[in-house]
Order: sequence, then C-alpha cells, then structure tokens
Amino acid sequence: MCGVVAILSREGINNYHINIAKKTIELLRHRGPDDQNIWLDNSNGIIIGHTRLSIIDLSDNASQPMKKNNVVISFNGELYNYKEIRKILEYKGHVFHSESDTEVVLESWIEWGDECFSKFDGMFAVAIWDHERLIIGSDPLGEKTLYYTKTLFGWIVCSELSVLKKVFELNIQLDSEQISSFMSLGYISAPKTAFKNTYRLMPAEIVSLYKDKPLRKKKYWNIPEFTVHQGRSLPLSEQQLDDVADKILISLKRRMISDAPMCLFLSAGVDSSLVAAMIKKELHHDIDCVTVTFKDKKTNNEAIQAKEFSDFLGLKLHNVVIDPGDNKSLTNSVINHFGQPFESMTSLAISTMTNSVSDKYKVGLTGFGGDEVFAGYGKHNFVNKYKFWLNMRDNYTSILRGVDKLYNYRFNANSSLFGLKRHQKYIALKNYPLFPLLQSIDGFDEWVENNYSSTNNIELEVYMEEIKNVLPNSRCISVDLGSMKSSMELRTPFLNKDLVELLSTYNYRSLTSFGQKSILRHLLKRYVPDNLVDRPKQGFSFPNSWLIEQERYNNTINNTLPVNFRALLKKYDCGRNCMKMNTKFLILSEFLKQK
Repeated sequence: MCGVVAILSREGINNYHINIAKKTIELLRHRGPDDQNIWLDNSNGIIIGHTRLSIIDLSDNASQPMKKNNVVISFNGELYNYKEIRKILEYKGHVFHSESDTEVVLESWIEWGDECFSKFDGMFAVAIWDHERLIIGSDPLGEKTLYYTKTLFGWIVCSELSVLKKVFELNIQLDSEQISSFMSLGYISAPKTAFKNTYRLMPAEIVSLYKDKPLRKKKYWNIPEFTVHQGRSLPLSEQQLDDVADKILISLKRRMISDAPMCLFLSAGVDSSLVAAMIKKELHHDIDCVTVTFKDKKTNNEAIQAKEFSDFLGLKLHNVVIDPGDNKSLTNSVINHFGQPFESMTSLAISTMTNSVSDKYKVGLTGFGGDEVFAGYGKHNFVNKYKFWLNMRDNYTSILRGVDKLYNYRFNANSSLFGLKRHQKYIALKNYPLFPLLQSIDGFDEWVENNYSSTNNIELEVYMEEIKNVLPNSRCISVDLGSMKSSMELRTPFLNKDLVELLSTYNYRSLTSFGQKSILRHLLKRYVPDNLVDRPKQGFSFPNSWLIEQERYNNTINNTLPVNFRALLKKYDCGRNCMKMNTKFLILSEFLKQK
C-alpha cells in the first residue's frame, strides 16, 4: 500500500505547489513509511508524489513515482496478476527494469491505454500523467480510491480526504442529500463528499483531468446483473461448486504473492476459515494466524473457536487481546481520519487490530468481502424468507398490518416495511425502527426517490446495494483507512471480479435459499469436519457502547447539534437499542464543531 498525490496547475509549478505536495506526502507517511518522492514538470504544470509501503520488489528499482518516456505513474495497491500480464508485455517487446507490479501497470498503460484496466485483477488507485492528461483510476470493486478537488489553479488528487482537508482549506458543503445519505447509510455516497468541488473516485472508474477543459469519466467494468429463476430453487451442483472453488483458489494464490512478511487474520467465521483451509490444504503453506479479542464481555470472543480450527489445520495462532478503554485518543483520531461524517466503527476495530501486529507483518490476508459477494448478511436471509410479502405491490401490502401477530418476531419487527412504496423498502429495512425519524429530515424523501429504484425484486436490490454501494462507500474505506493507519496492507480473495461474474450466471436464490453463505460452507466441509463449520455467525466489530459513554454523548449532542436534530433525537430516543443512530448523531456533531 502507498499514498498518491498529484497537482495539476494551469499556472505552472511554483513554490506554493511544491510545498503543498511535500506537506501532503508527509501527512500520508503512515500509508508508506519506506520511501517518499515527488516528480514535477514545471512546463506542463504537473507534480506527482508518492509515499511507499514496499511489498513487491523491495529494491530501489521499484521506487515511485515511476517514469518512462513521457508517462509518469504513482500506484497505490497491488496488481495480483502482474506476472501473467508481464509475460504478455514481454512477448510484445516491452523491457522491464524491476520486478514490481507498478512497472507492469506503467507498461500496460503504454501498450493498451484505458483498456489496460479491464485486464487487471487487483486492488488499486492510480494516478498517471500522459502528455497533457492526468488520469486517475480505481479497481473494480472499490477497495482503493482517490479524492480529487477542483481549485482556482487546477486539480489536486490525494489518497485520503482528511489529508486534503488539512493541506488545502476545503469548504464544507453539507446539503440535505449528504445529510440524508449519512443519517440513513452511515456515509456520504460517492462521488460526492462533504466539501465543495471535492469528489471521490468511483469503483471501476477512470477520470481524465485537464488544465483547460472539462474532466471526462469512463467506466471500464460494471457489476453484472444477477437473475432470479422462477420455480423451485436448487443448490449448486458439485461441478458448479468446483468452479467457484477454482475461482477462489486462483484469487488466493495471486494474493499470497509478497516479498514482505504475511499473516492471516482468522476469526470463527466461515470466510476466513475457508481461506485458512485452502492455504493449508491446497497451497500447502503454513501461514501464521492472528485472532483478535476485545477485553469486553459484551463483544463476541472468537478466540476459542479460532484456536480449535487452527489446531485442526496445524497452523500457529496468536491471540491478541485489546482493551478498548486504552484507546480514547485512538477513537478521535480514527473518526477524524475519514475527513467527513462516517459512522462505521469497523475502521476503529481494524486500526486497533493491525496496529497490534504491524511490527511483525506488513501484509494480512482476511475473509473480508465474503458476506457481500455470497449474500451472507442477516438482511439477505430476511428478504429471502419473506420475499413473497416484500415483493407484493404497494397497494396490497397494507392488508398485512392487521395480521402481524401471525408471524414471528423478526417479521413483526419489520412490519414497517409493508405498505411502503417500493423505492423506500431498502432504506426502511436498513434503518428499522427509525425510518419515520429519517423522513423528518428536510429533503429525505426526495433523496430516497432519486437514488432508489422501484424494484420488482427486493432480494436483488438488497444484494446489489450491498455490493455496489455499501461495499465501496463504507466497508472498503474502513479497511483501507484502518489498516493504513498502521502501515499494513490487508488482502482478500473474495473481492475478485471473475468470482462475481461467475456467481452472476447462477440463480441468485442458490446463494440464499439454503442457509447463510451455504456455498462457502459446502466448500469448507471439503476440508474440515462439520462441527467446525456449522457455527452461528458472530461478526467482527469494535465494542462501541463504551464510546458513547466515554464521549459523554448527551452533552455533545446538546451543545452542538442544531435544535431540529435535538428534537428529533428526543422524539425517537430508543436508548442502546439504537446505538448506531446515536453514534451517527455523535459523529455528525463532532464534524459540525469543525465547521
């Protein structure tokens, strides 16, 4: 992992621009403590900067920014299939001077231009200067990103919004759309941010920036549309399971390539357990495993189950115990690290987790992304179970209001979904029981109507929203910022476009009709006994109940939030059952203090 900086100025380059670049690089040092450099061309008004975390080819030959002819590159991330692409390029006559994946990206751009991105398997965000164009691009599923802001002199590009905010005085611009997005989803949906003329790169997007003409955007890949077959759902055949296993294994083998020390973060979940089993049984590699537990009785403790699993495979397991109460300063620093309102405490957990082992490992494998790709969340299971009622026409669902008692608690708890318009159901499901509170926000209903379709299938809407929007806007950013704070790179075999494309050829209900993540469970049972597989889902999160207490939540709300927000909170006060909503209010209030 690394940090990327670029400045494009129509005024040429002067000391002001150079100082901005140097300061930005310094503030991104945590992303790449091994080396920092800038390249500039005054005549073309361009600066490219880079801070490096060395993973592939640790020599100076792989230093960045990297230049060939008139093309200069700053690359953040990993190109996992760089060896295969390099062979193709060498056959075409390209000569390489390092063993790095960055040079493969550079030569790929020279050979294929924009089309090179569709050939890549990786997680990356890249800035390329080619003649009079600054190109920025991101990986297919949004694991890495860049922010870019329009200035009086041109453009500034940076890996982190918080750094842009510190270096260049961005003007906060929060309208009803951004507030609606944050309060209902926990993040501000890309490409917008909380700042004027400042944007985030979308997944699988190429943006071309110019000094004297409008930017151009291009998508090089789209998540394929899944389909629901009518009639009885069938589980995948053994051949189909073999095909899925092959895709995962190819992805895993590529993500095992590293010239730096690597570990596997192992939980009790099926995702990381399958990664561990495949590494041991298929790749015959003894990888160090790490499990993290919090010194908090309210938080899931997976150490015992992880130990049973690692013992069966014969893998070493290191248990790291973390006391959340020791991390008061870390709480504020991680929240501020996002640079704008952002609710997920996952980043705090990941930052604490990676910080505990980053002195020994530079790379960590994870099972991250399995829930999104294989529809493993509780909401996927719920909409599958009640798909008949949820997919009914709006004017029929009202009849269900009088018969809620006929159904179990989970159905009854989500009765607010019935009778809503179709485009409202996803947001209502995600925010039960506080959808009425959200509707009290000015402009909220209009935002929902503009951003959510009147789908005929709530199952597919939930799946596509999770993988197209929640994954890049919330979870990938949490992983990136949380791990990079500790100068550690996290990888996963599940966020792979070939795997997603394969799954899209199957009946979607084959993913959801036979238990949560039934496909991954079937694959895992090929390697370990059933009793090590059939365990309830726990999940990994930071124990944020103490956060609310230690931040004196009520005082913060009363002293900072506008009167109308305080009134809404009082009206819908639901205590600890609404911790996520309370956390959003806390974070929004902290952000408004900065305003």
